[in-house]
Amino acid sequence: MPCHAHSTPNCARVARCSGVSLPRRVLTGITDAEVAVAEYTDWFNQRRLHGELGHVTPAGHEAALNAAEPPESLQKAS
Repeated sequence: MPCHAHSTPNCARVARCSGVSLPRRVLTGITDAEVAVAEYTDWFNQRRLHGELGHVTPAGHEAALNAAEPPESLQKAS
């Protein structure tokens, strides 16, 4: 099935479209599901390179934004 942004994705199709190979495993309980979601969230925010952000991770982009000095228009006059 082709990947379309407007279609309702399922996990396998999202993984195939993004080029990500997600491990397939049987979840035997709520703890397994919580761990799987936490691992995916960590990958998505901490290790995934985002093309729209200059091929850096979302966490790296946020850190760079937080480290940058705010524009003069937002700085308080002394």
